[in-house]
Amino acid sequence: MSIFKKLFGKPTVTKEEQHNREKFTYEFAMNMGQYIQLSSVEETKDMFNPSHELWNRYADLYKQWLTIESGWDRRTLLYKFFDTIVTLEDEWEIAERFLVDRYADKALPFVEKGLANLEGKDEFVRSQTYTTASRVYLALRNTDKALEMGEKAVAELKNHNAAWAAYADALHCKSKHHEAHEIYNRLLNQNVESGITSTRIEFILGTWGAVNSPIFAFEFLTDYDLTHGLWEWASTEYYYSPQFRMEHAFRLLKSGEQSKAIVKTLVLSQEMPWYKDAVLNAHNMLIQSGLSQKMENEVVRLEKIIKDNNWSLSDLKYSRNIDE
Repeated sequence: MSIFKKLFGKPTVTKEEQHNREKFTYEFAMNMGQYIQLSSVEETKDMFNPSHELWNRYADLYKQWLTIESGWDRRTLLYKFFDTIVTLEDEWEIAERFLVDRYADKALPFVEKGLANLEGKDEFVRSQTYTTASRVYLALRNTDKALEMGEKAVAELKNHNAAWAAYADALHCKSKHHEAHEIYNRLLNQNVESGITSTRIEFILGTWGAVNSPIFAFEFLTDYDLTHGLWEWASTEYYYSPQFRMEHAFRLLKSGEQSKAIVKTLVLSQEMPWYKDAVLNAHNMLIQSGLSQKMENEVVRLEKIIKDNNWSLSDLKYSRNIDE
């Protein structure tokens, strides 16, 4: 190589750096698509164009992103950035933004405002508002309201897949499993009917999968005994769902990964203290594992939540019907 190429040539990019740039571009595009509620992954393609050099255009953001290990915390970083460059207009869009970023409690006021201002809205906005309401209420353990909103969502717009998925989740959490599975199967079959035959997980689950449902996700992953890697992928997609996160912890417990299961359950009880199953199971895990003295502060915190909500440790149950 000539001295001029050494002096003025483009610096060599390592494989690790190239991988990080590609991963940042992917996560930026996918999360932006979810944030602004694009209807399909196809609409995100332009953002994948290497010429955009997103890692260079948003260099400070990229540097912060590199320091974060978990996919859900990287999403939070990206969402906070999107807040500065995008204006979400409808209440349901803002509610979805907070829900997916695991703040169902912050999403609730926007749900309530959206429900109070449906007069004059078109059928899609009405159906989507009910859909988001159902999803938020489910995350907050109000399964009765989740079911009510799900019913209204599908009644407004019969061909709205997101509405049907939310309705099915509410049915499942009310122990109406047969009805829920009929809907899940119908949504899956629509993929085949439209010519999508790929078995890649992204075409089945997740934001643009055939069935975007945290409840179906843990059913699917459990029934087919899929790998730890796929559970980890889905845990990032559905980190907003306390139901999925609790089932993931059970999966780890069953696999002999007690420490990881305890950590996941404790973190869930910290981030979503309204989720009764997480609080009771976290308390039980600390007692059963002999960690209650070492983690006394956590035991005290959990027992205060239990007392403040008039819950009882006798309510504890290891069941996949965790919202009954």
